[in-house]
Amino acid sequence: MKKGKLILGIIITIIGGVTILKGMISGIYYFSGSLYENIQQFPINLSKASITDFFNANSDDDLSIWLKVPDRQIENKDITVIVEIIERHNNKLLSSYEEDFNFGYFRNSDGHGQYYKIGSYTFNNDIEGYLKYMKQGTWKIPYNGELVLRKSNFSFSFGFFKQIIFIAIGIVILIIGIGTIIKNSSNRKY
Repeated sequence: MKKGKLILGIIITIIGGVTILKGMISGIYYFSGSLYENIQQFPINLSKASITDFFNANSDDDLSIWLKVPDRQIENKDITVIVEIIERHNNKLLSSYEEDFNFGYFRNSDGHGQYYKIGSYTFNNDIEGYLKYMKQGTWKIPYNGELVLRKSNFSFSFGFFKQIIFIAIGIVILIIGIGTIIKNSSNRKY
């Protein structure tokens, strides 16, 4: 057994594993951050009912409404968020959504906060509208947040090519490390 080379093999294997893990985590952050494009953000006081500034939407726009908060404290709490889309000129209710954070939710993170999907809507005409926010439940929200209109980006991007290269290099390093360990282990007969 060649103890020095065995230790070197273990170190190389660890470096390869860490490189793969770093590339995977970086790729996940990149991918999850590029799934949606923020169209407009509206700061809101989460402790009371409020309305947002006006926004414009075009015919056939498919936009989703998200609640953005700084952390994940809201999860599994007794709180239900209600958001309504209202047309400005005639105060017509276009759609209403409820999200119960005590049971099931869809979350997305871009590294700058947590986004929770409230609902999505496809606009039939060009409109100027606003969002109305209300909450129900006993949990007192310790911070303010934002309602965010987002558009989905389904196009495949080669932007995370760098992360794929990083993972491939990590795999090669890992294979070299494992090969060194096998070659220098005490069970090998010469």
